[in-house]
Amino acid sequence: MADCYTDLLSQNTLGVAVLLDSSTELLHQLLEAELIDRSIRSIRYQINAARFPIHHDLQGSISANPK
Repeated sequence: MADCYTDLLSQNTLGVAVLLDSSTELLHQLLEAELIDRSIRSIRYQINAARFPIHHDLQGSISANPK
């Protein structure tokens, strides 16, 4: 997407330049939102993939605070 944007900017047509100038702020906000969403999904995946140890006592029940 960024490559297409730079290709369009390099073209010297007046109509394309006017449209891109008016939509630059919107594209910037969309890209920031996408980066935030990707980081949130990455953290969520890492938390779900983590295998936290579960401690059992001698009776077989799960203890919340292992000693």
